[in-house]
Parts: sequence; structure tokens; C-alpha cells
Amino acid sequence: MTSHRTISVLPFVLLVHALGCPADASADLFRRRCDVTRSCQCPACAQPRRCKAGDESGDLKIHIVGNRANTVEAFFKEEYFRIDFPLTWDLGCGSDVKLAKKNTFGTFAVRFGMYRDRFQVFGWKEGKFQPEQTSVILLERGYPVTLEWVTSRILKVRYGRRLMKEYVLRFNDADAPAGWTGLYQTDNPDAPFDPDGPDSP
Repeated sequence: MTSHRTISVLPFVLLVHALGCPADASADLFRRRCDVTRSCQCPACAQPRRCKAGDESGDLKIHIVGNRANTVEAFFKEEYFRIDFPLTWDLGCGSDVKLAKKNTFGTFAVRFGMYRDRFQVFGWKEGKFQPEQTSVILLERGYPVTLEWVTSRILKVRYGRRLMKEYVLRFNDADAPAGWTGLYQTDNPDAPFDPDGPDSP
């Protein structure tokens, strides 16, 4: 009698989705040879590396660079900002890097980490050379978040199992001492996570 052993590819499929790869890449994982432990090398996994809020010279523009595509360069008005995201590969515009609509603050957000469960948000106050940025925010470990700009200053983050939870934060005006303020969180509606506090572990 010949025995057959079945090997589940579900963990690999979940990891591919967490890295932001499209569904056809996970369905055809081994034939296309996506190296999910580093980055998706197959053509089907390629993601846009440049995004912009507008076509005028001073509008926010983002370039994703580096051998692992885990470094973000931001160009806004006459300012330049660069940041690396550790333990991250294959960042893509639209899926991982989200720009608000064209505005005077240059607001954008980045989700990152192996499972895309962490994020940071950025925006410029008037006359500042560097953007105000939140701490590294981890709301629920192991579950990818989604990012949605509701307005040019308000970001809604969905997180947790089946993305059933929400966290809302706002970019403050130039005269406010804090750069970002948490407005609502499903887990703690009366005292949402402080985005200007220490990094999440």
C-alpha cells in the first residue's frame, strides 16, 4: 500500500498575502518561486514603487527604494525625508504606502513588518523641515492592518481578526503641541492609543 503525505501551503499563502502580494502569486506559489522569506521576486508580485499626491512641483511624492524595497523617500515642497523600515520587504504604493489627497500637510502612512501589522503616519507642519511622525504603532500582533485616509488629516486604521476593529487618528494644526492625536479605538474608546507615545514593542 502506498501512503501519500499532504503538505499544507496555507502558512506560505498567508505570508504572501501579508507581504502584499496578489492572490494569483499565492495560488501559484511554487511555480513562480516567490521567495516569501525575503521578498516576492516573481513578476506577478511587482508593486508600484512611486506614488504622488499631485503633479505640481511641491506636491508630495514618494519613492520606495533599497535592495529590499523597505526604504521610503518623501519629497514635499522643498523638503526631503528618508526612513528605513526594519524587518520589512517589498513595500508597495497603494497597498503599504498610503497618501492622503493633495493637501498642505503632505500626510502619508506606511504599514510595515513581516505581517504588515505595524504602521507609522507622517505629515508636515508649516515651516518645519522634517515631518511630524507617530511612534511605531502595533495594535494587534500578527494581523495586517488596512489604512484609509478619510480626510487629508484623519486616518482610519482597521485591524485585528477579520479587520473588525478600528483606530482613528488626526494630524494636528501647527499651533498644537502634539503632532498626532488618537480620536477613537475599538479596544479603548475612552482613551485611544497615544500615537505620539513610545514605540510599540
